[in-house]
Amino acid sequence: IGINTDEFMKLQKELGFDLQVEDPYSLWSSGPSRYQIIGDTYRRAIKPGSRLTVDINIVDRPQNPYPTSRQTGLEFLELLYQASNSLDQVCLYSETTPYIFDFKFAGAALAGLATAEPTVAGSLKISSPYSVLYRTDTQNKSFSINGASWACVNNEGVLMPSGVSILSTLPAAPVLTLPKEASPRITAVGGGTFRECTRNSNGIRFRYDEKRAFYVTLDRSAKEIKIDEKAAFPLTHQEGDLEVVYLSAGSHTVDFSF
Repeated sequence: IGINTDEFMKLQKELGFDLQVEDPYSLWSSGPSRYQIIGDTYRRAIKPGSRLTVDINIVDRPQNPYPTSRQTGLEFLELLYQASNSLDQVCLYSETTPYIFDFKFAGAALAGLATAEPTVAGSLKISSPYSVLYRTDTQNKSFSINGASWACVNNEGVLMPSGVSILSTLPAAPVLTLPKEASPRITAVGGGTFRECTRNSNGIRFRYDEKRAFYVTLDRSAKEIKIDEKAAFPLTHQEGDLEVVYLSAGSHTVDFSF
C-alpha cells in the first residue's frame, strides 16, 4: 500500500510512538508461534521502550486447510496466549466475527506469563510482568501483599500489581460488619499497570507507572485526592455507589482519603 517500511521505522525511532503491527495472512500457516518472530523482528527496529502491539485478525478463512473457517476454541486462545507472550499489547481486529463464548477464557490466555506458587507459610507467590486479576473468593475476607494491607479487591478476586508479590489472606471480617463500615477498596483498574495499592490511616495509596491515561474505580467517593503529595482534582464521575477517577499518564503516587 505504498509504505516504505525502512523510512517508517526511522520515523518511529525519532518520535517514539507506539507501533501496532498487522498479523499478515501470509504468515498464518506458520501457526501462533509466528508472534514471537513478529515481536523479535520489530523490537530490533523500533526505539527501545516503545510499546509494541499486534493486530490479530479474527475472520472467516474460506478455502483453506484449517479445521474451522474462523479462529475459535483452543486456536483462538493460543493466538492470544502467544501474542501476549511476545508483544506488549494485543488488539483484535473484529466487528462481529469472534464468537462470544470464546471470550470466557480470553483473560487467562492473555495472562499466560503470570504464575502462582504456594509458599511454606500458606501464602501465594505471584509473579507477573503486568497487572493481573487473581480469581478467588473475596467475600468477608481481606488481603495483604508483601505484608501490607491491600485495597485493590473486587467480587471476582484480587487485583495484583506487576512484579513478584506474596499474597496472604487475613482473618475473615466479622459477619455482622455492614458494607458501609468496610474498608474502602479500588475495585477496578482500567487500561494501566500499577505498582502499589495499600491502605494507610486515611485511606488508600495507589502508585503507578503508565504511558497512557487510565482510570481507577473506587467503591465510594473520596473526600480528598492528592497526586504526588499535592491536592488534585482529577476528572471523576459516579456510577451508582462507585466513583471512577481518571488519571494522567506518567509515574505518580495517588492518595485517596475517605
